[in-house]
Amino acid sequence: LVRDEPRLRLVFLGTSHPNPRLPAMAMPRRACRLAEELGLLGQHVFFNEGWVPYERRADYLLEANLGVSAHPAHLETQFALRTRLLDYVWAALPMALSAGDELGDALAADGLAHAAPPGDVAAFADALRAALRDAWPAATRQAAFALWQRRLTWERVAAPLAAFVAVPRRAPDRARGPAPTPLVPVEELRRVAEEAERLRGRLAAVERGRVLRALNWVQRHLHGRRS
Repeated sequence: LVRDEPRLRLVFLGTSHPNPRLPAMAMPRRACRLAEELGLLGQHVFFNEGWVPYERRADYLLEANLGVSAHPAHLETQFALRTRLLDYVWAALPMALSAGDELGDALAADGLAHAAPPGDVAAFADALRAALRDAWPAATRQAAFALWQRRLTWERVAAPLAAFVAVPRRAPDRARGPAPTPLVPVEELRRVAEEAERLRGRLAAVERGRVLRALNWVQRHLHGRRS
């Protein structure tokens, strides 16, 4: 891609796990090493150490012409709704994405993203080329993304949840009869807990008796040696 478009720059906004208690991830190190081996590091590929502060991420997004999100095929990625895609929609950025998640596929269906099967390097390169062709002027991009920007506001996406909280109701597949009888009555659980406590007390008494007998034996043994 760099041979075709020398001005191309790829910026990773974060290279460490957002949870500082977790160890460093291997993939950023591998990606950095590969970029260095290819002679791209610091010229066409840039890694930001740590994470960009939340309130500053818009500065980077508004300077970009294209948004990228690549992920492997996995159950988690299939059901995830990626906040980075929401950022790209907010910034009206054409996208190159791994296919397979609901939001990304919907954006691709509307022509705002180009998707490739996860792990298909050649197909993802083609998606990047197509997205670069879609890096229209900012005003044109904003008009193309306006519908999705309105669709993904908090007021709209949270409306079903707010309506349910205001007027809660049972799901149609839930029985309307009395609450089911617990598999084990509470009284039975309490009785078992009390019995377990009594057994622990008896075991402790037995252990104390063993210790006393052992001490008595040691005392007799020492007394016999002195005599």
